[in-house]
Amino acid sequence: MKRLIITMLVAAVFLTGCSKSLLDQDNPNTLTVDEFWKSETDAQKGVNAIYAMFYQDGTWSRWIFFRLDLTSDEGFSKSPWIELADWTRFQYVNYNFWEGNAWTWRDTYKAIFRCNQVLKYVPDINFSDATKKERILAQAKFLRAFHYYYAALLWEKIPIVLEPPVDPGEQPRENTLTEVWAQVEKDLNEALPGLPENGMIRI
Repeated sequence: MKRLIITMLVAAVFLTGCSKSLLDQDNPNTLTVDEFWKSETDAQKGVNAIYAMFYQDGTWSRWIFFRLDLTSDEGFSKSPWIELADWTRFQYVNYNFWEGNAWTWRDTYKAIFRCNQVLKYVPDINFSDATKKERILAQAKFLRAFHYYYAALLWEKIPIVLEPPVDPGEQPRENTLTEVWAQVEKDLNEALPGLPENGMIRI
C-alpha cells in the first residue's frame, strides 16, 4: 500500500509540473535588435554601453596606457617580457602580441560598433524630449571620433566602419590616414551642436 501511495505521489508531481510557457523565457542578455531599440531607456543604455568600453583591458583600463606611454620619450622598460620591452625600442616584431595589440584593436572596434548601433537605431526612437535624443546621438558621434582618433595614432591605416555589420565575418577595406582624420573631424563637427558647453553630461 505504501508503495502504491508513493508511486501516485511521484506521478502527481511529474504530471502537474510547471507549464512550458513558464520555462520559455526571454534572456534579457540576448535581446535582438528588433526587441531592444524601442524606448528612451534603451537609447540611454546604448550610449552607456559605449562609456563602459573605457573599463575594458584593451582601452583605458590597462593596455592603451602601455601603447601610448611605452612608445613615447617618457616610456622605459627593463621588463623580461620581450614584446613589452620591444615597444620601448620601437621594435614591433610581433603584431599578434595579444595583450598589447590585439586587445586594444578588439576593444577599440567594439566601442566603435556600439557607437554605430546608437547612431543607426536611436533616430527611429520617439523621445518626449528632443534635446535628450540629440544629446545621446552627439555623445555617440563624439565617442566614435575619440576612438578613431586613438586608433589612427596607433595603427594609422585602419578600416572606417560607420554601420553595424550585417555579416559578422565582414572584412571592411583599409582606409588611408587622411580619410580617418577626415572622419574624426566630421564626427566632432556634427557632435558639437548637441553637446553642452560646460562639458557635463548626465548619464
